[in-house]
Amino acid sequence: MGKVLLNFSEMGSAKDASTKAIRKAFLRAGAEVAQADILPGLKRTSGITYRELQLIFSDSQTVTLMVKQSGDIFQVKLNGKIIPIKNQDDHQEAATELAAKMESGRTSFQKRLASIKVALPAAIKTSVVKIEESLQTRLGALNDAIAEVNEQIAAIDSKLNVG
Repeated sequence: MGKVLLNFSEMGSAKDASTKAIRKAFLRAGAEVAQADILPGLKRTSGITYRELQLIFSDSQTVTLMVKQSGDIFQVKLNGKIIPIKNQDDHQEAATELAAKMESGRTSFQKRLASIKVALPAAIKTSVVKIEESLQTRLGALNDAIAEVNEQIAAIDSKLNVG
């Protein structure tokens, strides 16, 4: 495939063939791109104006390509971390290299995802604590009812034994 220059002005549009070529390169490398997004707005760092092309893969890993106005990729982030690429001039080789890095780091990435605490939506009003309190109240009421029935049984037994 060789070098693909991304069309800076067409990034994210239906005509953008270079993003399709990047997706195809990753697919050939064995990593299926589930979603490709152009993050809104231009960014600037170290005198370089760029756009970000974020590729989200089927296992939730992300590759973010920083694309200069010339169409060159000047920086790559894998799951939010900047990583060096050996084969930056050959996008097929770069895609293969990135796919290998995603594969080698998949286990630790999934462990990190599993350890993230997710806040419950505000619409969920019943918490575990409230459910537990409700069950404790019901348990206390049932224990009281059982004690009352046991007292009635004992009273009936004493009347039967007396008579």
